[in-house]
Amino acid sequence: MMKSSKLVIVLVIVAAVGLVVATHLDAQSGDKAPAGPVAVCNVLEILNNCQKAKDLTARLNKERGRIEKEVKSRSEAIDNLTKELKLLTVGSEEFEQRFAETQRLQINREAWLKFEQTKAMRTHQKLTREMYDEVQKAIGIVAKSRGIKMVFHQQRGKLQAATTAEMRAEISRRQVLYSAEAVDITASVLSSLNAAYRTKKP
Repeated sequence: MMKSSKLVIVLVIVAAVGLVVATHLDAQSGDKAPAGPVAVCNVLEILNNCQKAKDLTARLNKERGRIEKEVKSRSEAIDNLTKELKLLTVGSEEFEQRFAETQRLQINREAWLKFEQTKAMRTHQKLTREMYDEVQKAIGIVAKSRGIKMVFHQQRGKLQAATTAEMRAEISRRQVLYSAEAVDITASVLSSLNAAYRTKKP
Protein backbone atom coordinates (compact mmCIF):
# COMPACT_ATOMS: atom_id res chain seq x y z
CA MET A 1 0.00 0.00 0.00
CA MET A 2 2.91 2.28 0.87
CA LYS A 3 4.52 1.60 -2.54
CA SER A 4 1.28 2.51 -4.35
CA SER A 5 1.06 5.83 -2.51
CA LYS A 6 4.66 6.65 -3.39
CA LEU A 7 3.97 5.78 -7.05
CA VAL A 8 0.97 8.12 -7.15
CA ILE A 9 3.02 10.93 -5.64
CA VAL A 10 5.78 10.43 -8.21
CA LEU A 11 3.27 10.50 -11.08
CA VAL A 12 1.70 13.70 -9.77
CA ILE A 13 5.14 15.35 -9.52
CA VAL A 14 6.05 14.27 -13.05
CA ALA A 15 2.75 15.61 -14.40
CA ALA A 16 3.24 18.92 -12.60
CA VAL A 17 6.78 19.32 -13.96
CA GLY A 18 5.51 18.55 -17.43
CA LEU A 19 2.81 21.21 -17.13
CA VAL A 20 5.32 23.82 -15.95
CA VAL A 21 7.69 23.03 -18.84
CA ALA A 22 4.87 23.20 -21.39
CA THR A 23 3.66 26.52 -20.01
CA HIS A 24 7.20 27.92 -20.11
CA LEU A 25 7.66 26.86 -23.73
CA ASP A 26 4.32 28.42 -24.71
CA ALA A 27 5.31 31.67 -23.03
CA GLN A 28 8.64 31.70 -24.83
CA SER A 29 7.07 30.98 -28.23
CA GLY A 30 4.88 34.11 -28.00
CA ASP A 31 3.69 35.33 -31.39
CA LYS A 32 5.64 32.67 -33.26
CA ALA A 33 3.39 29.78 -32.25
CA PRO A 34 -0.30 30.69 -31.94
CA ALA A 35 -2.25 28.13 -29.93
CA GLY A 36 -4.94 26.46 -32.02
CA PRO A 37 -6.40 27.03 -35.50
CA VAL A 38 -7.71 30.55 -34.76
CA ALA A 39 -5.79 33.84 -34.57
CA VAL A 40 -6.46 37.59 -34.43
CA CYS A 41 -4.94 40.50 -36.31
CA ASN A 42 -5.35 44.28 -36.08
CA VAL A 43 -5.60 45.37 -39.72
CA LEU A 44 -5.84 49.08 -38.93
CA GLU A 45 -2.64 48.92 -36.91
CA ILE A 46 -0.90 47.36 -39.91
CA LEU A 47 -2.29 49.94 -42.34
CA ASN A 48 -1.13 52.75 -40.06
CA ASN A 49 2.36 51.41 -39.42
CA CYS A 50 3.58 49.51 -42.48
CA GLN A 51 6.36 51.31 -44.36
CA LYS A 52 4.55 51.33 -47.69
CA ALA A 53 1.55 53.09 -46.14
CA LYS A 54 3.87 55.66 -44.54
CA ASP A 55 5.56 56.33 -47.89
CA LEU A 56 2.18 56.66 -49.61
CA THR A 57 1.00 59.08 -46.93
CA ALA A 58 4.13 61.19 -47.43
CA ARG A 59 3.44 61.23 -51.18
CA LEU A 60 -0.17 62.27 -50.65
CA ASN A 61 0.88 65.00 -48.21
CA LYS A 62 3.32 66.31 -50.82
CA GLU A 63 0.51 66.40 -53.37
CA ARG A 64 -1.73 68.18 -50.87
CA GLY A 65 1.01 70.77 -50.37
CA ARG A 66 1.20 71.32 -54.14
CA ILE A 67 -2.55 71.91 -54.30
CA GLU A 68 -2.47 74.35 -51.38
CA LYS A 69 0.41 76.25 -52.97
CA GLU A 70 -1.45 76.54 -56.29
CA VAL A 71 -4.63 77.70 -54.54
CA LYS A 72 -2.64 80.36 -52.71
CA SER A 73 -1.08 81.55 -55.97
CA ARG A 74 -4.46 81.78 -57.72
CA SER A 75 -6.03 83.53 -54.74
CA GLU A 76 -3.27 86.14 -54.70
CA ALA A 77 -3.89 86.86 -58.40
CA ILE A 78 -7.59 87.36 -57.67
CA ASP A 79 -6.81 89.60 -54.68
CA ASN A 80 -4.52 91.79 -56.82
CA LEU A 81 -7.25 92.24 -59.44
CA THR A 82 -9.77 93.04 -56.71
CA LYS A 83 -7.46 95.78 -55.39
CA GLU A 84 -7.11 97.24 -58.88
CA LEU A 85 -10.89 97.31 -59.28
CA LYS A 86 -11.16 99.66 -56.30
CA LEU A 87 -9.04 102.20 -58.16
CA LEU A 88 -11.21 102.12 -61.30
CA THR A 89 -14.47 103.88 -62.05
CA VAL A 90 -17.42 101.54 -61.63
CA GLY A 91 -19.11 101.01 -65.02
CA SER A 92 -16.09 102.00 -67.10
CA GLU A 93 -14.91 99.68 -69.86
CA GLU A 94 -11.67 98.90 -68.04
CA PHE A 95 -13.57 98.19 -64.82
CA GLU A 96 -15.90 95.77 -66.60
CA GLN A 97 -12.99 93.99 -68.22
CA ARG A 98 -11.12 93.60 -64.92
CA PHE A 99 -14.30 92.57 -63.14
CA ALA A 100 -15.02 89.88 -65.75
CA GLU A 101 -11.44 88.63 -65.44
CA THR A 102 -11.80 88.43 -61.65
CA GLN A 103 -14.99 86.40 -62.00
CA ARG A 104 -13.31 84.07 -64.49
CA LEU A 105 -10.35 83.48 -62.21
CA GLN A 106 -12.57 82.77 -59.22
CA ILE A 107 -14.67 80.25 -61.16
CA ASN A 108 -11.56 78.57 -62.56
CA ARG A 109 -9.98 78.38 -59.11
CA GLU A 110 -13.02 76.70 -57.56
CA ALA A 111 -13.44 74.28 -60.47
CA TRP A 112 -9.73 73.40 -60.46
CA LEU A 113 -9.69 72.89 -56.68
CA LYS A 114 -12.75 70.62 -56.78
CA PHE A 115 -11.19 68.57 -59.58
CA GLU A 116 -7.85 68.19 -57.73
CA GLN A 117 -9.55 67.28 -54.44
CA THR A 118 -11.73 64.67 -56.13
CA LYS A 119 -8.72 63.20 -57.93
CA ALA A 120 -6.72 63.06 -54.68
CA MET A 121 -9.60 61.40 -52.86
CA ARG A 122 -9.98 58.74 -55.59
CA THR A 123 -6.23 58.11 -55.52
CA HIS A 124 -6.32 57.70 -51.73
CA GLN A 125 -9.24 55.27 -51.99
CA LYS A 126 -7.47 53.25 -54.69
CA LEU A 127 -4.23 53.01 -52.71
CA THR A 128 -6.08 52.09 -49.51
CA ARG A 129 -7.95 49.33 -51.35
CA GLU A 130 -4.69 48.00 -52.80
CA MET A 131 -3.01 48.11 -49.39
CA TYR A 132 -5.90 46.22 -47.80
CA ASP A 133 -5.63 43.52 -50.47
CA GLU A 134 -1.90 43.20 -49.75
CA VAL A 135 -2.57 42.94 -46.01
CA GLN A 136 -5.15 40.22 -46.62
CA LYS A 137 -2.66 38.23 -48.71
CA ALA A 138 0.05 38.64 -46.07
CA ILE A 139 -2.34 37.47 -43.36
CA GLY A 140 -3.16 34.41 -45.47
CA ILE A 141 0.53 33.58 -45.95
CA VAL A 142 1.32 33.89 -42.23
CA ALA A 143 -1.80 31.94 -41.25
CA LYS A 144 -1.11 29.07 -43.66
CA SER A 145 2.52 28.80 -42.52
CA ARG A 146 1.29 28.23 -38.94
CA GLY A 147 -1.68 26.00 -39.64
CA ILE A 148 -4.19 28.70 -38.71
CA LYS A 149 -7.63 28.14 -40.24
CA MET A 150 -9.33 31.44 -39.36
CA VAL A 151 -8.19 34.97 -38.51
CA PHE A 152 -10.45 37.54 -36.82
CA HIS A 153 -9.96 41.29 -36.89
CA GLN A 154 -9.36 42.65 -33.42
CA GLN A 155 -9.62 46.36 -32.75
CA ARG A 156 -7.73 47.42 -29.64
CA GLY A 157 -7.50 50.68 -27.77
CA LYS A 158 -9.91 52.96 -25.99
CA LEU A 159 -13.32 53.85 -27.37
CA GLN A 160 -13.17 56.98 -29.56
CA ALA A 161 -16.89 57.80 -29.83
CA ALA A 162 -18.16 61.11 -28.45
CA THR A 163 -21.77 60.18 -27.63
CA THR A 164 -23.30 57.18 -25.87
CA ALA A 165 -25.08 56.05 -29.04
CA GLU A 166 -21.87 56.21 -31.06
CA MET A 167 -20.02 54.41 -28.26
CA ARG A 168 -22.54 51.56 -28.24
CA ALA A 169 -22.22 51.27 -32.03
CA GLU A 170 -18.43 51.16 -31.72
CA ILE A 171 -18.68 48.47 -29.04
CA SER A 172 -20.97 46.39 -31.24
CA ARG A 173 -18.35 46.45 -34.01
CA ARG A 174 -15.71 44.97 -31.73
CA GLN A 175 -16.35 41.29 -32.26
CA VAL A 176 -13.25 39.95 -30.46
CA LEU A 177 -13.47 40.80 -26.77
CA TYR A 178 -10.42 38.87 -25.61
CA SER A 179 -7.54 36.99 -27.15
CA ALA A 180 -4.31 35.60 -25.72
CA GLU A 181 -1.14 37.34 -26.84
CA ALA A 182 0.06 34.11 -28.45
CA VAL A 183 -2.72 34.16 -31.07
CA ASP A 184 -2.11 37.74 -32.22
CA ILE A 185 -0.26 37.66 -35.56
CA THR A 186 -0.32 41.44 -36.17
CA ALA A 187 3.41 41.91 -35.59
CA SER A 188 4.30 38.98 -37.85
CA VAL A 189 2.11 40.24 -40.70
CA LEU A 190 3.54 43.76 -40.36
CA SER A 191 7.08 42.39 -40.41
CA SER A 192 6.30 40.25 -43.46
CA LEU A 193 4.81 43.20 -45.37
CA ASN A 194 7.75 45.48 -44.58
CA ALA A 195 10.27 42.83 -45.62
CA ALA A 196 8.50 42.26 -48.95
CA TYR A 197 8.25 46.02 -49.53
CA ARG A 198 11.96 46.55 -48.88
CA THR A 199 12.88 43.96 -51.53
CA LYS A 200 10.67 45.63 -54.14
CA LYS A 201 11.55 49.22 -53.32
CA PRO A 202 14.08 50.68 -55.79
